[in-house]
Amino acid sequence: MSEVPEYSALKASALDPHLEGIVERRQKKWPYQAILKWLKEEHEITIVYSTLWEFCQRRGIKKGVVASPKPPGAGSTGREPLNSPAATGISESQPEPLDFLTDAQSRLAADEPENPFVKVPHRSLSK
Repeated sequence: MSEVPEYSALKASALDPHLEGIVERRQKKWPYQAILKWLKEEHEITIVYSTLWEFCQRRGIKKGVVASPKPPGAGSTGREPLNSPAATGISESQPEPLDFLTDAQSRLAADEPENPFVKVPHRSLSK
C-alpha cells in the first residue's frame, strides 16, 4: 500500500527552487515579463505570465517591497479577509460609533425653549 502525502493548500511549484531569485528581482522592481525572460534564458523554464503572477501573489511577493515571502500553505489567495482591519479601514483604536438616537435627542433638547407652550414667531410666507 502506498503512503498518502500530507495535504497542503499551496502545492509545490516548479518555481520554488528559484524563489530567492524571483523575490530579489521583484524587490528590485523587475517586471514579470523580464523575470519570465530570465527564467527562460538562465534556467530553461518556460511559463506563462499568469503562472508567475499567481506564484508571486500566493507568496506575497510584491514589486519594490522588501519582505520575506510567505511559506507554502500560509494563505492561498494573497488577499486580506474582507472583515480584517486592513480591508475595512477600521482600526481597533477608533472610538465606538455614536448612538444616533441619543445624539439626536440631546440636540433637540438643547434647541427647545424653556417653556414648550411659548409660541415661536414664524415668518409669513405671503407679502
